[in-house]
Amino acid sequence: MFIFPLLMTVVLRGSVVRNWPAWLAVFGFTAPDKWLLHRWPDWGRNLEYLRVTFGWALLLLVVFCVLTDRYLTARRDNRLPGNIDPPHLAPDYPPLDRPARSSGSTKSN
Repeated sequence: MFIFPLLMTVVLRGSVVRNWPAWLAVFGFTAPDKWLLHRWPDWGRNLEYLRVTFGWALLLLVVFCVLTDRYLTARRDNRLPGNIDPPHLAPDYPPLDRPARSSGSTKSN
């Protein structure tokens, strides 16, 4: 139910599916390919049966890794109270907890 909206977020700058491992995972559970190996039929049958499971597991792993990386980067840059989005994805307006600085008046000691 939620996979189609997740995949359509690829057009957004902050999407977690804007990388090749996420689309490899999507290929794993949506493609109608056959992975049967004639030389090793047991391996081919196992790959065919587990292809969808590996695809979903890889998608969960990719989303977890992307969000963990964003969290750790925000913690390292001391941006946790505001937003964990990278600076190039952050909104242009100042956060609510700090007043906006006026560029015209500077205070000197």
